[in-house]
Amino acid sequence: MTGTSYLTTLSDVAGISGTTVSNIVGNGYTVYYESSNNSSLGGLTYTLSGGGYLKPY
Repeated sequence: MTGTSYLTTLSDVAGISGTTVSNIVGNGYTVYYESSNNSSLGGLTYTLSGGGYLKPY
């Protein structure tokens, strides 16, 4: 990542283990996902590889 990002839909179930996303390198930034379109993420906050978070909005 090179900055804060907003996603409508994320299809990355294989990269998620617990509350960690291993195949998105955050570089300390936050990626926000639309919780109503991503029920598989459960509205949770996840830690990204390389720092940063995946959070619902």
